[in-house]
Amino acid sequence: MNISELKAFACAMMVTGHFCYAAWAATPIELTCDHRTNPVGVNKAAPNLSWKLAENGMQQAFRIQVASAAESLESGTPDLWDSGWVKSGNALNIPYAGELLTSRQVCFWRVAVRCSGSDVAEWSDVARWEMALLKPRDWSARWIRAAKNPPVEASDALRAWMFAAANVRSAEFQHRPSDWTPGTPLPAEAGRLRALEPATWLRKDFVIRKKVARARLYSTAAGYGDFFLNGRKLGRRVFNPAQTDFDQRILYDVDVLNDALKPGRHTIAARLGQGFYGQNAGFTPTRFYYDRPAILAQLEITYEDGSTETVVSDASWKTRSSAIVKNNVYAGEVFDGRRFSRAWNLPGAELGGWAKAEVLKASPTRRLEVGALPSIEVVRRVQPVGLLNPAPGVWVFDFGQNFTGFVEMDTKQLDLAQGKAVWLRYAEWADDAGNIGMASGGGFATKVNQVDAYIGGQGTPHIWRPAFAWHGFRYVEITGLQKQPDLGLLTGCLVRSAVESVGRFKCSDAHLNRVHETALWTYESNLIGLPSDCPIRERCGWTGDAHAVLTLANYNFDMALFWEKYLADFGTNPGVSPGIVPGKRRGGSNPDWAVAQVLIAAEHYLFHHDLSVVRGWYPRLQEFMEHFHGVGKDWLFTKGYGDWCDPVKKPGDERVGGAGRSQQTPVTVTSTALFIKGCRDMQLLAKALGEKADAERYATWARQSAAAFHKAFFDRDTGSYGSQTANAMALESGIVPDVERARVAEALNRDVLEAWRGHFSVGALGHRWLYPALADSGYVDTAFDIFHAKGHPGFHYLFDDLNGTSLWERKGAFNPQTMKQPLRSLSHPFQGGYDAWFFLGLGGIRPDPDHPGFKRVILRPCFPSALDWAEVEHDSPYGTIHSRWKRRPDNAVVWDVELPPNTSGLYDPSGQQVSLNGELLDAATAHTLPNGTHRLIFGAAP
Repeated sequence: MNISELKAFACAMMVTGHFCYAAWAATPIELTCDHRTNPVGVNKAAPNLSWKLAENGMQQAFRIQVASAAESLESGTPDLWDSGWVKSGNALNIPYAGELLTSRQVCFWRVAVRCSGSDVAEWSDVARWEMALLKPRDWSARWIRAAKNPPVEASDALRAWMFAAANVRSAEFQHRPSDWTPGTPLPAEAGRLRALEPATWLRKDFVIRKKVARARLYSTAAGYGDFFLNGRKLGRRVFNPAQTDFDQRILYDVDVLNDALKPGRHTIAARLGQGFYGQNAGFTPTRFYYDRPAILAQLEITYEDGSTETVVSDASWKTRSSAIVKNNVYAGEVFDGRRFSRAWNLPGAELGGWAKAEVLKASPTRRLEVGALPSIEVVRRVQPVGLLNPAPGVWVFDFGQNFTGFVEMDTKQLDLAQGKAVWLRYAEWADDAGNIGMASGGGFATKVNQVDAYIGGQGTPHIWRPAFAWHGFRYVEITGLQKQPDLGLLTGCLVRSAVESVGRFKCSDAHLNRVHETALWTYESNLIGLPSDCPIRERCGWTGDAHAVLTLANYNFDMALFWEKYLADFGTNPGVSPGIVPGKRRGGSNPDWAVAQVLIAAEHYLFHHDLSVVRGWYPRLQEFMEHFHGVGKDWLFTKGYGDWCDPVKKPGDERVGGAGRSQQTPVTVTSTALFIKGCRDMQLLAKALGEKADAERYATWARQSAAAFHKAFFDRDTGSYGSQTANAMALESGIVPDVERARVAEALNRDVLEAWRGHFSVGALGHRWLYPALADSGYVDTAFDIFHAKGHPGFHYLFDDLNGTSLWERKGAFNPQTMKQPLRSLSHPFQGGYDAWFFLGLGGIRPDPDHPGFKRVILRPCFPSALDWAEVEHDSPYGTIHSRWKRRPDNAVVWDVELPPNTSGLYDPSGQQVSLNGELLDAATAHTLPNGTHRLIFGAAP
């Protein structure tokens, strides 16, 4: 038996329920720096270092060594930092505390740990990180753009595109580009499309004369920018950089080009589009427009002989208008193949017609930061499932699923004459005949519809896709073809920030699996550098939308770096209580939305145990809570958007309160509950930082507000606070006095079963709290059965009556019997808060506030009587937590749970008859489970 087998055998003994202490060390693996593996471009002066353990055991101490060369570690002489042995079981986000780090510095590091009962330590493999450009003076590049880039002269193909993209005044939205004929007047809104500049090509030729040892390209754009080296696109990123408050900060990328720069001629090139920086067609252009787009690029080369060279963006670069003659994130994109050149980004290209770049006199932003969050990428391809033909020459591709991104088109199948065009209109909905409805895109608000156009030319790309426009759609209508297309003409591309999937849920109920997948499709479709409200209409980072599905996000995806970026967006917003971040559109200042910054920071801490984020944003969070506290009266809070888009009683009727206003729950209820939740989260964060006085103050605020809430809203006769959302939030936020909890839970259960015939009546805010409030109070079957309730407003209604494949903003806003098409968004993730319960309830996996990062896991599963089995996994920072249970023929439930190394679990039987690994548990005592695999059996003798 080899050493690995011996370790595995010994650690397998832990299944008996007792810790096993091996005489050898557990090996640290999967070392990360600031949540990334061997990152290039680290912006923090004190990066956070983390690791996992390869074998079961509990870490008792660690030692980190950091050096400027790997050889120094191997010889045991680290020159940057040696932490010495630190008594701690924590393996997450240990801040570097060594010598001051400088720009571009490469650091090598390793870690060793000691586990319980052993003084033996084994070093990990060596990992590394590389610092970013930390100071403004590190940049010698200049911001550049085309000096002149006038709109192209309108052709018939362009006029047809404008006709469809700008025709927003009719409720029918059935104005196809092919309906335009010469002489047809264009809508007034077409003026903003006519004024759009083409995307820009920029390039710089240079020569490498020696052997390259190291090369880094630091690059970014004010707008959307794609960078190329010798014709090859760098990275998989699209729609880059992610949206920020551009005047305050712009994110940049670092590309490693060591092996790409051989002696010879080279060309670095960029393709530059409007993005949100130059967005001047949708909504109110003068309000949301920053300036004409520009790029910044700095290629730093170190040769093997030690000499250096830098190629920077400056006036020596050449520019010209590209083949993308129109681009806008809301209106779409027009590609004119007659203007395309395959050589535009290749060395040795003919540069006739290219002009000298303009150097900006001032930077468009106050500071540059590394874009550490995962880039926006194509993460999945979707094949069409059907082709509809609602009218002669009109073909509609049905992808079977509503999602966000674009299509790739096989241009070889078009057989398109030069100058002839095909037009693509994107829609979330179509009638039975295949007529698409674009009303859910809200063209009356955005002032444009989402339409792309492709104009034929010679030598155009075999596979074309828009570079600077993304869409929300299930259906793509194509016109301009001379014959029926093949189904393979278009391939859909799901595009989102490429956050890693860390959660998996499946169960014996196919319908529930579909409900889960629907939440994921919707959430993934609203993750383009920020948590957006919808992909077809506003595309804004509404803060309340973000916190409504915060827990869904954290169980399903690794959101650590994403939330760090979004919290920084709060930091650059001029308002203390913003409704939308980032961007010039503010969205009001309602604190029930802006409390997202507190909730995100607290849950980020719970899931990742990153104190640097808490410490960095704590003053901002304090400022917000002081503001929230200040807008209240007698500890009640009347300002807010409320439980937005809760169900209406009758489909098609949402006039009560207007827009998405809550029909069932007063704003004061939800705003006050969220103030209390914010106070409790701030208490958690203050305690983590050792701010005892702050923790006590927030606890006092929470108690006082909870007492006021109970006094104002509790009906002693019914035992209710008035609605499902009110009762659920009161139960889950610790508002309900202990003596009344049973009555409130009973009232909540009764409201679901009787007043709403088994349905939910919660909106965006209530979904997160309803299901655990019921299940944790003993009404597990009621919580489960909600997902199966037939008719409006349930999930069967969404799937069976509305043919929905994503979460609609408000299902009841559309009555299929009386309305021709939906007028609201059909992809709104804020209705998906329920998905968190699949992990924390059906899986029983919960973070422990006293041991964050899942260092200790609270184990609290529930077993609906109509469900036969469930399998739930979450990849925590310490490793994967597995939870699998199955109902036996005798109705006993067998639950297998596996905890990763260096963690433990806490399970409370709460009076149930439960056996653990074959031994009957004391039903009145909470039990600690060591890491490893355990079997618990409920409802039967061991």
